[in-house]
Amino acid sequence: MRRSATAILSLLLLLLPFGCKSPVTPDPDGDGGGDDPVVEVPVASLAADINTAAGIGSNPADLTVFNGALYFSADDGVAGNELWSFDGTTASRVSDLADTEYSGNANPNFLTVYDNALYFAASYDGGPYAGAGFFRHITGAPQLIAGLEYPGFMVVAADGNLYSRGYDDVNGTQLWSYDGTDAVRLTDTNAGPSGSEPAFLASFGGGVYYQANDGTNGLELWRYVVGTTELAADVNTGAGSGLPRRLIEYGGTLYFQATDGTTGFELWSHDGTSANRITDIATGAANSLQNSEEMVVYSGALYFAATDGTDGWELYRYNGTTAERVVDLNPGVGNGLATPADFVVHDGALYFGGDDGTTGVELYRYDGTTVELVADINTGGSSNPSEFAVLGTSLYFQADDGTNGAELWVYE
Repeated sequence: MRRSATAILSLLLLLLPFGCKSPVTPDPDGDGGGDDPVVEVPVASLAADINTAAGIGSNPADLTVFNGALYFSADDGVAGNELWSFDGTTASRVSDLADTEYSGNANPNFLTVYDNALYFAASYDGGPYAGAGFFRHITGAPQLIAGLEYPGFMVVAADGNLYSRGYDDVNGTQLWSYDGTDAVRLTDTNAGPSGSEPAFLASFGGGVYYQANDGTNGLELWRYVVGTTELAADVNTGAGSGLPRRLIEYGGTLYFQATDGTTGFELWSHDGTSANRITDIATGAANSLQNSEEMVVYSGALYFAATDGTDGWELYRYNGTTAERVVDLNPGVGNGLATPADFVVHDGALYFGGDDGTTGVELYRYDGTTVELVADINTGGSSNPSEFAVLGTSLYFQADDGTNGAELWVYE
């Protein structure tokens, strides 16, 4: 007796061992055909175990994409904390800038891509103090750029220049610019060696906004536009400090975290003319926003970590009109987000370190509708994913699986 093709296929599927994948491809369009592509589900895996000592991680940080590769600081346990690169297959140490001084650690940071080169701050043998060096890397060994010491919080502005803090013995730490050839001090906001301590630089409104101290108003919001330096907003009036930080542009307006001395750290905005407090999520003097948290623009809204003073730190968003909590991932006083929180937009979704109170801090994703756990890397604790960067179609980050320490991981 002849059997139909459908009956034979059904018999073969019944004979497959339990747990094996069916060779039949998915049929999402429901046409009964086998021409639909196999859907591959992304997974998290260890990309590079740079420090191979058991349980001791290399702590890759400041992940930055440059020239088709991933650059970051890491410590292999031999050369100290230095600049590394990862090409998608192999991790390689780029330099050993501090071999005999500063405990053998160059600690490269503030990695910034500008004018087809990678710039960063680092300590180096022979340097006057920690973090003094201003380095440029294109290929080969990084080059020390003279004229700018103690760079940091670097940003590329609309005028095509690189802006940074910088230091000299006479004027202290002030705002500097670099055009690819020369470094120039732009301000002496707080005259004398104390300096104005500029930080959290952001490009906005044709200029650069940043936190600085003029010696009178405390640490407040300043701006530099076409040769003019001025106080943009005295958030905490008088000698108190508003401490504006984590500056980010969203919808043509500058947003930042600050305190007016009364309401604690909240979300503020500056439209180029005046500053306004947007939220008072944890009413009164309590801090609604942690001043060390990142903020990110995703799907037409500004996302950040906040607390209402009753529940822990959770995912919030501001859509230009209303601030609201997206999800209470860890109900009650527990924190649903890693502290400090780190965010990245990848493949149409928002990724971050989250904690539901059961799995520990692990890799989560929000697609605009649903928050879900995508990888439980450390099944016995928290992997604390952070330092996110997207290279090609892959998401890279630092995580600790409980065995290798904090190393470079990939989700793809």
